[in-house]
Amino acid sequence: TSQITSTFLDRILLPSHDRAPPFRTFGSVQAGVMSALAMTSSSFAPGRAILSRSRVRSGSVQTRSRPHIVGASASVETSFFPIPSVGLKLEVQSQKAASGVAKKAPMVFVHGSYHAAWCWSEHWFDYFASRGHDCYAVSCRGQGKSDVPQGVSVAATLVEHADDVTAFCASLGTPPVLVGHSFGGLVAQQVMCRRNPPELAALAL
Repeated sequence: TSQITSTFLDRILLPSHDRAPPFRTFGSVQAGVMSALAMTSSSFAPGRAILSRSRVRSGSVQTRSRPHIVGASASVETSFFPIPSVGLKLEVQSQKAASGVAKKAPMVFVHGSYHAAWCWSEHWFDYFASRGHDCYAVSCRGQGKSDVPQGVSVAATLVEHADDVTAFCASLGTPPVLVGHSFGGLVAQQVMCRRNPPELAALAL
């Protein structure tokens, strides 16, 4: 597989002085801190509330404006990805890359606990679609509009969630950037820890 790096989002969202510390090696995966997602605001939408960011330097407060988002489609589609082995379907929210922008690797987002695909589509799809990425957010089993397994104490094990994400990534036909937040980060690491991990363009935790 290609070299995996988690500094992807840091490098495109933050200038050099705001980037996370150097990554550390995790097997074949280079795992680092996504400080771009730890911004001080009531909203995590780059194009909305996070228009500027203040910090104190030499006794004065300086404000840096964030890039303006243009060209992204406002249309988010919902579909369902089948898991035939267990007879379940997973909710997938998606948004195509904006027209007129150089096409880049698709992005697959995995949410944390007590969330679903909506947390990515509402706050991050416009940003990445405007920069040439087809965006996909998967709701894990039992979350969002995904099917709820019956007769089990938990919706799925970590391995089963990783199986689902692996299958979806493979269905795209093009190696995606896999982004996992919180529990979704554990799922993403489990995806890469298997004997034959899927081919990814990058991994962001």
